[in-house]
Amino acid sequence: MLGAALDTVILTASEQGFSTDSVQLTQLRLLVVADLEKRGLQLAGSETHRLPETMPAMVALYRYTGNSRNWQRLARRNGISNPLFVPGGVSIEVINE
Repeated sequence: MLGAALDTVILTASEQGFSTDSVQLTQLRLLVVADLEKRGLQLAGSETHRLPETMPAMVALYRYTGNSRNWQRLARRNGISNPLFVPGGVSIEVINE
């Protein structure tokens, strides 16, 4: 949504002959989008843990948060194809709310 709004402003500035402003706005857009993507991946309360042994996603989540209710979200976030079998030695990102 923000990217689309900036694209509209950039095109308008370019069409009205403000090419220097258009280039600067394009650079700003790229910086803003890159920053949002980077910060979005590093959510507050997220931690990375390396599993010491193979275990179900539910057990891993309980081990690091004391709660296993959101094991489906853990599996989706970490691309775990089989939540009953998370191999030991892999790193997982856990969101502790």
